Amino acid sequence: MKMSVLLLVALSLQGANAQEFPAKPLLRYELGTHTSLVRSIDVDASERYLVSGSWDKTVRVWDLPSGKLLRVLRPPIGEGTVGQIYAVAISPDGRTIACGGFTGSASEKVSIYLFERENGRLSRRIADLPEIITQLAYSPDGRFLVAGLGEKNGIRIYRTGDYAQVFADRDYGGSVFGADFSIAAGPDSPTLLATSSRDGLVRLYEVTAAGALRIITKKKAPGGEKPSDVRFSPNGSRIAIGFSDRARVAVLSAVDLAPVSQPDTRGLKGWLSAVAWSTDGSFLYAAGTHMQRLGAKLIVRWAEGGSGPRTELPGSVTTMSSLRSMRDGSVAFAAADPSIGIVNRQGERRGFFGLPESAEIVDPGKFLVSANGMRVCLVDQPTKGRSTCFSMADRTVTVTSAGENRETGTRPPITEGLGISNWENSPKAKVNGNRIFLVKNEISRCLAIAPNKEQFVLGTSVGLRLLDQTGTQKWGVDGPTATAAVNISGDGRFVVAGFGDGTVRWYRMQDGRELLAFFVDWDLKRWVLTTPSGYYDSPPGSEDIIGWHMNNGRDAAADFFPASRFRATYYRPDIIARLMGTLDEGEATRLADAATGRKSGERDLAKIAPPIVTLRSPSDGAEVKLREVTIRYDVRTPSGEPVTLVRVLVDGRQADVPRGLIVEDATHAGYELRVSVPDRDCEISVIAENRYAASEPATVRLRWRGEQKTSAKPRLFVLAIGISKYPEKFKLQWAAKDANDFAAAMRAQKGLLYGDVQVKLLTDERATRDAILDGLEWIEKSTSENDIGMLFLSGHGWNDSDRTYYFIPVNFEEARLRRTAVASVEIQKTIQSMKGNVVVLLDTCYSGSVLGSQGDVNGVANVLLSAENGAVVLTASTGGQVALERTEWGNGAFTLALMEGLGGKADFMKKGRIMIGALGYFVSERVKELTGGQQTPASATPKTIADFPVAMLR
Repeated sequence: MKMSVLLLVALSLQGANAQEFPAKPLLRYELGTHTSLVRSIDVDASERYLVSGSWDKTVRVWDLPSGKLLRVLRPPIGEGTVGQIYAVAISPDGRTIACGGFTGSASEKVSIYLFERENGRLSRRIADLPEIITQLAYSPDGRFLVAGLGEKNGIRIYRTGDYAQVFADRDYGGSVFGADFSIAAGPDSPTLLATSSRDGLVRLYEVTAAGALRIITKKKAPGGEKPSDVRFSPNGSRIAIGFSDRARVAVLSAVDLAPVSQPDTRGLKGWLSAVAWSTDGSFLYAAGTHMQRLGAKLIVRWAEGGSGPRTELPGSVTTMSSLRSMRDGSVAFAAADPSIGIVNRQGERRGFFGLPESAEIVDPGKFLVSANGMRVCLVDQPTKGRSTCFSMADRTVTVTSAGENRETGTRPPITEGLGISNWENSPKAKVNGNRIFLVKNEISRCLAIAPNKEQFVLGTSVGLRLLDQTGTQKWGVDGPTATAAVNISGDGRFVVAGFGDGTVRWYRMQDGRELLAFFVDWDLKRWVLTTPSGYYDSPPGSEDIIGWHMNNGRDAAADFFPASRFRATYYRPDIIARLMGTLDEGEATRLADAATGRKSGERDLAKIAPPIVTLRSPSDGAEVKLREVTIRYDVRTPSGEPVTLVRVLVDGRQADVPRGLIVEDATHAGYELRVSVPDRDCEISVIAENRYAASEPATVRLRWRGEQKTSAKPRLFVLAIGISKYPEKFKLQWAAKDANDFAAAMRAQKGLLYGDVQVKLLTDERATRDAILDGLEWIEKSTSENDIGMLFLSGHGWNDSDRTYYFIPVNFEEARLRRTAVASVEIQKTIQSMKGNVVVLLDTCYSGSVLGSQGDVNGVANVLLSAENGAVVLTASTGGQVALERTEWGNGAFTLALMEGLGGKADFMKKGRIMIGALGYFVSERVKELTGGQQTPASATPKTIADFPVAMLR
């Protein structure tokens, strides 16, 4: 749930709780886009790449104009605010990316990090700066880099040949919030630099050939007290100034900073802190918080270089912090939602590089929590009168009517009754007229009073504070980012808070110890629950929302490993299930381990980390004409563990290449493999494994430019298993019919989408353990690279004490489960060895209390979804939910929805084909409708596999 950041506040390094850059792994969120306010963007001179820096502590490189994420750059980071990125710049040639921000620690001063865009290597660190980096900009010729600093530390100029400092101006009375070089009008024209500062002044410099500066003049910015962004017009004659305290823009002369024109800002509200010129100088743009209506922040555009008529263009739903214009007349913006968007010359918003429709706390006064703390709702869709709610008890995300939800017992925070005043977005909160102590630059944002009216919690820009009636602090904890909302459960056990990084977190009321964090993606289908130690629960396809950031010292880029790489250790829904009762992670872990026989303890993730693969050639997007391609790659093994296997995938499925490779060193370069590729555009991925885990796939896109052959229709192979006639107490009603109906539906595809359809159907008495294993072997050996294989399982699923998942055949024996049931590893081995695309449909969660333990398919589904296995997975339900079947349906809910979707209801685009992604979405929504929300299916596709059709309509 991504929360808007209400104010853009620059923190002082000295005034905040600076911490070290830890060697221990740090749990982070990763969604393929930024997860917190995007503070800065920049574009290279050829407009091939857009780079963005965020408070989520990452820098991202995007392809223009497609918006495809090309690379994530990870500087060293710490806890709290340490590592937040405030400024980014890309060199005009697109080769180097500079970033900085809150990049210092308690023992070291601030650094500017320089990354190589092509490979993500941290090539240089400019160290020992005294304050946070608030601004970075390259000169148009690429010879110089300017850095603006916080507080009263001014600017520094670096020569890019060796990044030596060549000039410094420390005569500033406040933080620098704008810096821009002019483009020299001719060979005899000087390059100019303009800066703005919180001291209210705009400064104009001439840049010498050696990079030294001569100040031409400095003047108070006309129009506001807090000048912000600074931009030269393309011809270098004018300077536009934005302000972060009012909706004004100033246009000044680049000769002496005299006012040139005053853009029409009558009737505008908020502030306009970001400015940009069109590349031909005909338009001036500004953005910030100005809005026309609820939820719509606008970009303001003036014709005639700022002196002409004004129009308003669509922007973001939250504060916009940065603008960059491009040659085609479009303008890119960065915002707090977080998002990056582009508006074209016609004023049409033509793309987002983020997730602007995600859930966010719009009104902290309507952050609802149930009496026992197990249900949380937030008003994130105010125009529709709806709230997004999460139930801890049954792990479901739902959308309900906004406001007080008496049916579920959720209530908003109590904010009256203790004489607390001046607490909304203020540094001067009071209780009974007495000032509450806050640290420098800390702002109180939200309030919750305990039900017993004896204590209250302030949510601030730094974290949470529990205070008593006199204002005496009982405890304080840092938050991951600014606090957006806070509440206290009715039973007084939990403080529940929402933060700007998109998380909702539960804290123990008695001492402020964090217990759990919850994050839900914008689609409300992917979510993850985590403990502070990293134990997690998530539905299929969701676990890699989190991962581990591992610093490699101050002078190297950090590594990042998705949670799935450590699934065997950290996927522990059993611990999370006990946590809300014990209020202690250690005790919950002890109880879960006692129940399963596992031994959890401190894990040195650095010693079990997977390898890291980097592709050297071919380059991404390379054109190929031959059916065989040489892949050259490097392997790095941070753990020192040798690589035991290398896999190559073509469009997400196994390719026929030599396997088996042992890397003796921690780093090795120069491997190559020859791979057969299809006569079409495709993606090649390389995965390296050690004895603990597989690497993330390193992927390259290839464009086919050779002879195009007419390809035959693919073949379909289906293994459909359904068991109703279990022993009496385990019997099901519709499982066997479900398998029959699915098999019939797919047989009917022969001659339509598929040239041939072959089905092996095992129902009831025929579905013995041996027959199922034979069926798995049949489908594995039958499929080729152009085929599709489908595995449909309907029956009982069960997890044993160590959470190994089993499918229960008709002839299983309770006392001999491991010998008489089909372990998930058998399914995994089959899927991994199959050629072509693979779809697995798991309708195996009927167990309930019958088998003594519900069949939780989340774990096995996530295993099958991993890139090294590569199956598309649809599950009938998630977690420990029970799959439902009813007489009036004539099927289980999952199969009924599946049949409807294949019959045409999942053809959302009306093109006569059912795509696997659309089918998964339809089934998920339809089952929730059929069961009144009691059953929540999940569908997910590995990141290496593109959407593909599974059925065709007659």
